[in-house]
Amino acid sequence: MFPSSMGGFPGQRPAAKPLVFLGVMVAITLVVGLGLVGLGRAATQASVVVDYTKPIGASNFTPGYSFDRCTFQADTAHCGRSAVDTAAAASARQVLTDTGGLVADVPLYGSGGTNPQPNPGAFNDADLTARLSIVKATGGTPMITLCCGPDWMAGGAVGATGTTEGNFLLPQYYGQFAALAARVAQAHPEVKRFLVWHDFVGLYATNGDFSRWDAAAYTTLYNQVYDAIKAVRPDAEVGGPAPPLVAWTLDQKIPYPSAVKAAGLQLDQRPLDALQYWLAHKHGTDFVALSGGNSANNIDAGSGGAYTADGYGMCDVFGAATGWLRSLDPTTYPGAPSLPLLWSGWNAYPAGGSAPAATMAQCLAATLASGATTALVAGPEGLGSGPRSQPESLWTGTVPGGGQPTDLQPVIQGLRTNFKPGTALYRTATSGPVSALASATTTMLINHTASELSVRLDDQSVTLGPAAVVFVAHTGDAAKAPPPVPVAAPDATRPTSPTGFAPVVVADRQIAVSWRPAEDDVAVKGYRLYRDNQVLTNLATTTFIDQTVTPGQAYTYGVEAFDSAGNNSDRVVFNVRAAPSAPLAP
Repeated sequence: MFPSSMGGFPGQRPAAKPLVFLGVMVAITLVVGLGLVGLGRAATQASVVVDYTKPIGASNFTPGYSFDRCTFQADTAHCGRSAVDTAAAASARQVLTDTGGLVADVPLYGSGGTNPQPNPGAFNDADLTARLSIVKATGGTPMITLCCGPDWMAGGAVGATGTTEGNFLLPQYYGQFAALAARVAQAHPEVKRFLVWHDFVGLYATNGDFSRWDAAAYTTLYNQVYDAIKAVRPDAEVGGPAPPLVAWTLDQKIPYPSAVKAAGLQLDQRPLDALQYWLAHKHGTDFVALSGGNSANNIDAGSGGAYTADGYGMCDVFGAATGWLRSLDPTTYPGAPSLPLLWSGWNAYPAGGSAPAATMAQCLAATLASGATTALVAGPEGLGSGPRSQPESLWTGTVPGGGQPTDLQPVIQGLRTNFKPGTALYRTATSGPVSALASATTTMLINHTASELSVRLDDQSVTLGPAAVVFVAHTGDAAKAPPPVPVAAPDATRPTSPTGFAPVVVADRQIAVSWRPAEDDVAVKGYRLYRDNQVLTNLATTTFIDQTVTPGQAYTYGVEAFDSAGNNSDRVVFNVRAAPSAPLAP
């Protein structure tokens, strides 16, 4: 649930550096959000106490959304409308502008977008450009998910469109897809962040074995895309792998259980294995992406089944997944403890379909408190003329009279305004059916009930409407407010790449490697040496002699630096061939 007397969300980590000082509490009461009924109107049914002496970290969070086939588009079958109303679309754009500065994810292909490369020699990014222009016009920060592949790269016919969205690429086209990705990165310098592929589409089995997702195929493609983009856009941020974190209820005997559990849920082991494989074998990355939500599958009903028995409590899955990731050994899984974490395909479902905005607020706050940088809300536009979409949109459908903000919009706006990156978070103790997320100036309250709820928040009373989400500014004498608390942000600075790397053949079964030291803003902890993209060893020094080579065999060596926080530099590579075997003496 929300931060409690136990000290916060599952998986939340203390911050590290640099220092950011926050101001004192304001001496007014300001409530922003839906569902405020009044102050001190009913008997107290719940209480929240904020402990300003116990900072539990800092927000790194900027909310966002993902374009899909129903975002400013007409699609009768999927979206319930045959045309987009101009006035409604303009109103929806204003909703985005008013919400302010959201991250907006635009897919390369699919989700209503046209084929960016319908045949090997033709390129068409008109839809991509049009969507990016909407992001720019509404004040958002664009990113691109490099998925999915042109049909002819994924087993479809040349010139075909929309026939292979569920397929992964054929191996012989990995290089051409990487070239397409680099071309897109060059054509759109305004986009800094690129996510390689989405939801492990087409990779849910390895050679027909559904017990192992094909992380090796994904990582091979990822590395080619990473290298291609970095070659033309060194400033670009490239990341992956965004496996969907399949969850099951604890009472089911599932075939692939993991040890990661939260509020009646347990995660499937297969996506965790895929993530670990990628972490261990990637050439480099600027962020790690996960995908998923608070819902549980029902093995007796196939992959569908009941969503949530406790929509609020199951939000703990975001913190549990983050805690598992941060606990991984950075020596084996470089960057796991410290890489910026982005949730792609983020969703949250309420129990029984009720109070979707309140449930999503709970899960967004849990995601924020776990240290994530972004959650991309799926389905930002409603279906038909209504607001609901997976399960709550940001605005209603763009039909006549539509394009209006939903109950979720002020929640997103409130988080964006009151818990922006660098905001210190404080421990709270709650009793009763209420959740709380607190900064030095504002507390977010969520009513878990379908009735009015009177909440005692420190020295003030607030009455919340049914399933209300409000942001309450703190009251009191400013002189008694806690002093500014230094809050350190995580160490996200990567070491520089080693230089002067040049393996030297010293004997028919030995190759010596050396390099000049890398630099880091704190300290370089060591170096990771690769041979043919496999970790050979970890070193604290800058020299090594490989005595396990085969005479005459060609090898690709790589080296990267890493620091204590798990940040790693770009990898430097060099090709060399071992000396042939010396002839036997006569």
